[in-house]
Amino acid sequence: MLVNNQASKLASCHGVSEVLTCWLAANDPLEDRHSAHFLGDHGVMVGIYDGHSGFMVSDALSTFLPSYVKHFLDTAKPTSVQDTADALVTAFEAFDRDLTDTVPSLALQVSVRATNRQRQRQTDRQTVR
Repeated sequence: MLVNNQASKLASCHGVSEVLTCWLAANDPLEDRHSAHFLGDHGVMVGIYDGHSGFMVSDALSTFLPSYVKHFLDTAKPTSVQDTADALVTAFEAFDRDLTDTVPSLALQVSVRATNRQRQRQTDRQTVR
């Protein structure tokens, strides 16, 4: 029986039949995230993401990092532990690059649009007077 702050995800992947998680919030709102993703032939990826100074990065990690890992494992078709490690490093680096390159530019675009809307509203008010 599950209680507050517990979750269960049924599975059938490489001998894993269920992933159980439990968490304790050290702050409110809780900034940490966790995830369990089934990566087909590559197994199960379980992640715990510590949300320092906010939840945005831990949200992005729990949502998108597993797809990066699966993509790079699928692409590499690893046949050794070293191949797998290399694919994981590549996935993490690609995610990090995309996060640090994309997020600031998106934030800037949103900021510019908001500034433009604010200026337009001010112009509209002045025109009405």
